[in-house]
Amino acid sequence: IAPSLELTLAQLVNLQKSTKLPLEIMVHGYTEMMISEYCAIASFVGTGKKENCPMPCVTEDYALKDRKGEVFPLRTDPYCRMHIMNSHEMDMRAYVPELHRKGLHILRIDGRHMDPHRLRTIVADYVSIQNGTKEAPPKSVGKDDTPITRGHYFRGIL
Repeated sequence: IAPSLELTLAQLVNLQKSTKLPLEIMVHGYTEMMISEYCAIASFVGTGKKENCPMPCVTEDYALKDRKGEVFPLRTDPYCRMHIMNSHEMDMRAYVPELHRKGLHILRIDGRHMDPHRLRTIVADYVSIQNGTKEAPPKSVGKDDTPITRGHYFRGIL
């Protein structure tokens, strides 16, 4: 079962306890915040509409910037829908031992837009931490130095 990314860790643990099926939880990557039928990319650098669009989204990377200066990467799909991604990459490496103790063993890494070498390193980190051959980083990593997110696992939907 791949539950919603909107669930908190406590909700996921309760769900895991109530089923015999394993849960697959997202632990790393850029999480999707919204899908829109409106394509800002086509509107600004395309034809202004989806029909006969030259598909600039295939050749370049695009993002939206909010009033605080946060940059939200944009992805598109084969149906010309725009996917707005979180401005910060999710990183739950510090919590792998806790997730494992709570019965959450299937960890999903979204590496679709990562460099293969970086993805290989991230996967190796998670495997090593889960196997106990590497220490998890401190939970404070990402608080001040690296802009990462822990998703909704601890605060829920605000």
